[in-house]
Amino acid sequence: MVQTSRPIVQFAPSRYDGWYDRPLGAYCLGLERDAVLAALQPAAGQLLLEVGAGTGRFAAAAANQGARVVATDPDVASMAWAHEHHARLTQIAWAAADGQCLPFAEGQFDGAFTVTALCFAPDHGAIVRELRRVVRPGGRVVLGELNALAPWQLWRRVKALAPHSPYRQAHFHTVAGLRRLVREAGLSDVRHEVLLHWLPLAQRPLLSLAPLAERLGRRFLPGLGAFVVVSAVRPA
Repeated sequence: MVQTSRPIVQFAPSRYDGWYDRPLGAYCLGLERDAVLAALQPAAGQLLLEVGAGTGRFAAAAANQGARVVATDPDVASMAWAHEHHARLTQIAWAAADGQCLPFAEGQFDGAFTVTALCFAPDHGAIVRELRRVVRPGGRVVLGELNALAPWQLWRRVKALAPHSPYRQAHFHTVAGLRRLVREAGLSDVRHEVLLHWLPLAQRPLLSLAPLAERLGRRFLPGLGAFVVVSAVRPA
């Protein structure tokens, strides 16, 4: 493993990952994962990089599409947890590394992605510039982030009141802000999708209405979904 400095924000891996096994977490994961994969377009034979991989859910999803994945995170504990829980996916290499200064060669990867990591990093622009640097010309960079304009932000602000909440240090982006970051990093063909228009209501009977809320939200409130996916290409 590549050694790295202590991460700015730390989550308990088992507690963080366990949220995805609950009904609301599973619903959110399904939408987010499908949108990230659609933008990334992983394929057999590709070598992909994930920055801020956490417990490895998205790296595993890309690997299940046939790609080889190098999954990085500054938190050594998260990388060890992910390696243990996704051990069957031998096409994933796990490494502790700082996304703001990646230990990889220029143009080494066919594509690169990061999911809900920028909001916890001190230098967002540095991460996007590094993603651009390590992908080959024509390679795709994908960002999945929490929307600063979504109603979910009220829920996160309440959670940030807790003394040791990681949300105290988070900085969330708008769609315009994310698009600006990738353009400033020298990427082109910028596209985005806004999704997850359901509110953070976890009760099973209410969750049955989530697909309808998603359709209505995309049609009538297209900029207020909780999750944003921005994709762009390194120019040839």
